[in-house]
Amino acid sequence: MNEPAPSTTSAASPAASRSTFVTVLAWAAIVIGGIGIPISLISAAMVAVHSYGTNNTTVLGFVQVVLGPPATLVAGIALLRRRRWAWAYMVCLLGAVALGTSYSACTAPKESYTYTSPSGVPTTVLASDTSGAWPVVFVCVALMAKLLTKRVRDELGVGGG
Repeated sequence: MNEPAPSTTSAASPAASRSTFVTVLAWAAIVIGGIGIPISLISAAMVAVHSYGTNNTTVLGFVQVVLGPPATLVAGIALLRRRRWAWAYMVCLLGAVALGTSYSACTAPKESYTYTSPSGVPTTVLASDTSGAWPVVFVCVALMAKLLTKRVRDELGVGGG
């Protein structure tokens, strides 16, 4: 009784081509987005009732605090399912965080100073410690670089390679 030899050209299972990097990044996005959702809900409620603390709300701040965590949670789930748009979202998000953090670190006051406001109230602006900003920028750039590699783009079916 001769058994047929196993085929060496059998198609690889879809799970075999899934990188650990994309899976870990997707779960990180899910966890971070999930942690941020309660803050998003509270902030959205404060904006909806015109709470005192929302007097100086900006559109960018609203997007970051209220819309960012739910969008990141959804994108994390989509990245876990290897959706192309989630890859693009993560590349854009990491780039925006790296640029925003770099800008904040570069424009932060280096020395404390005090000035008198037009109403006569002395106001002190404290120097900012920006040493923690640069590791964040480095991690974002490294993750973005890994997402842009040919292997990850091929895994997610993203063209350009």
